Amino acid sequence: MVATSTRSANPLSASDATRLLDAGDGAAVVVPGGDFLLTADFVRAGPDLILRGDDGREVVVAGYFMRGEPPALMTETGQRVPGDLAEKLAGPEAPGQVAQAQGTAAGKVIGVVQKLTGTVTVRHPDGSETTLKLGDKVLQGDVLETAAGSSVGVVFEDRSTFSLGARGRMVLDEMIYDPAAPAGSKSSFSVMQGAFSFISGDIAKQAPDAMTVRTPVLTIGVRGTRVAGFAAAEGSENTVTLLAEDGGQVFGEITITNAGGTLVLNQPFQSIQLSSFTMPPPPPSFLPPAAVEQIYGDALNASPPPPPPGSNPVQQDNGTQPQTPAGQEGAAPEE
Repeated sequence: MVATSTRSANPLSASDATRLLDAGDGAAVVVPGGDFLLTADFVRAGPDLILRGDDGREVVVAGYFMRGEPPALMTETGQRVPGDLAEKLAGPEAPGQVAQAQGTAAGKVIGVVQKLTGTVTVRHPDGSETTLKLGDKVLQGDVLETAAGSSVGVVFEDRSTFSLGARGRMVLDEMIYDPAAPAGSKSSFSVMQGAFSFISGDIAKQAPDAMTVRTPVLTIGVRGTRVAGFAAAEGSENTVTLLAEDGGQVFGEITITNAGGTLVLNQPFQSIQLSSFTMPPPPPSFLPPAAVEQIYGDALNASPPPPPPGSNPVQQDNGTQPQTPAGQEGAAPEE
């Protein structure tokens, strides 16, 4: 069965033990089953991609990894997982092997866990999995997942911070940072589901649009500011809000881009809601502070304070220490 961006697959029911799709001619593959695509585990099995749900359902996309650039995966209502993100979510075919598609930089240290509540797991680019602790280093290509009632806050080497709320999943796609050559620096992150918040660092401040954050329906281009978002299940609105910085002002802006167009947010609490990658961004609205707390609260509470200028957050002698869930300083683990 060939599913493309113009052809819908039949609905996926709980009685379907396995559904076979074909990557076909490289067009986007529509995966049935509502938000199954967004919540499933991604598994590499030779040339095929297996999407595996908690309830035992499976979708096999035959021949998915046979192309140099795997096709995008789509839900029936237009949420999108690009091929490069699907590769990272699937990881290597065998643990201990770094997927070639992730490049030679995969696995380098780019940040450190500064806040953590509950259970947060990480799968590294070599396929190994572990439970994160305060002070743990995170790597380029890592996939982070938070359990119910859990959250995590990470500080990166460019002094940017990123937090993920409960039942979230995100990928640390890429970070190239050289303080001596800011024009060549860039960072990118992908959030599959959950509430998130970030404060941009040196990369976004020195190289506009060099920091990007993807969700299944949009890409955020960051030009030096503070942002919160929520990547929701299929059929629900994905929300992004430009937050006020110290003093209640905004000193940068963000762009919201998808297949339907581009929109700029540059005022405190300006927000946008989208449910499809092909839906043109609507005019922004203003979200009241109470709604901001309700939608993004657990991610905002997990947001670490940015390190001081000139520090290197991935080193432990820079004056910053991990924090407990209550916000108190915690002892950094030994090297």
